[in-house]
Amino acid sequence: MGFIRHRNSSHSTLQLFLHICSCFLQFSTSIDTISVNQSIRDNETLVSNGQKFKLGFFSPGNSSYRYVGIMYNLPVMTVIWVANRENPINDSSGIMEISGDGNLVISDGQNSVVWSSNISTYVANSSAQILDTGNLVLYNSNGGIIWESFLHVSDSFVEGVKTFTNLSTKERSIMTSWRSSNDPGPGRITCSIEPSPISQLFVWKDGYPYWRSGPWNGQAFNGVPRMKSFYYWRRRGVIRFGIGRPMCSCFPGFDPRSDHEWNEGNWTSGCTRRTMLQCGRKIFGGKEDGFLKMSRVKLPDKSKWFPMFETECRNECLNNCTCMAYAYYGGVGCMMWDEGLIDAQKSTSYGADLYIRLADSELGKEILMEPHMPNLGITIKLLRV
Repeated sequence: MGFIRHRNSSHSTLQLFLHICSCFLQFSTSIDTISVNQSIRDNETLVSNGQKFKLGFFSPGNSSYRYVGIMYNLPVMTVIWVANRENPINDSSGIMEISGDGNLVISDGQNSVVWSSNISTYVANSSAQILDTGNLVLYNSNGGIIWESFLHVSDSFVEGVKTFTNLSTKERSIMTSWRSSNDPGPGRITCSIEPSPISQLFVWKDGYPYWRSGPWNGQAFNGVPRMKSFYYWRRRGVIRFGIGRPMCSCFPGFDPRSDHEWNEGNWTSGCTRRTMLQCGRKIFGGKEDGFLKMSRVKLPDKSKWFPMFETECRNECLNNCTCMAYAYYGGVGCMMWDEGLIDAQKSTSYGADLYIRLADSELGKEILMEPHMPNLGITIKLLRV
């Protein structure tokens, strides 16, 4: 009996040793790069050098379709980029490889290409590598980057992703939501920086503006709160809470166009001036219009940019009867509005100074703009009269 127990113990020790060796071999042979004549099949992955990200085939949610994506190298699948979003493979026959012309391609079991990096020029001896940043990079034989996933955003923005906008061609990088948790195909929500002299981040829903960041001044977006977290403590732990959608109000010097609509929570008709402006009227002896300074404001949409200093900006707006407001925002410059003040927000902690044109009689009145909920910003919508 003692001999048999000793034999089983040795056998178990040998099995454990082989298992450890196998695990070590698997870890030590994980690769982050493929070259010509190499490929990644459905059950294989590329893992970044620091084990932070991996590239491989996956099926989202309850779907049986196969996609190639970049994921955090974690037990819970967290995808940040998908290659063949619109052309999934319906089985496990897929393969990712470097093609003869140097492109990175994904093919199905019938050798049909479902996705390509689409480099237009022939590149010999190219290679692809997944980096610890989550970027998938295609190199030429000299180590130069000829394609990278960070320039072709999917639905996620991670540190290092490069967004671009071209004022001449109107080209821009667009981030697009998934259709659902089971389908990474392009959904209804998109996000991009619009190609205009004043850079703003827009979120679009079905092609219509859904949210706007406000102007970028080189350091931050004017209408985006600085990152802060608010918590409520109770015995069972910490509960995070947010701030609900703010209520609407009119700028000083303006009243709701329809009190009935506003009382029912319908603000679409906007506001109207209480007192007509002096500018443009054929009445002599009246006092000149002036500007009311509103601090900490998310600047309205539809602004026009002018290359001039702050004093010139004010005078130009004052002498132009169609100019409703102006702002001089550091890092952006002179902005004016003549099409209405749309999608402005008053904040208690961030934003820029907005100067609103008012009749002289309105400038001496007490300013009262109370939000409907305590300590919350208020959304302001103003239509041109």
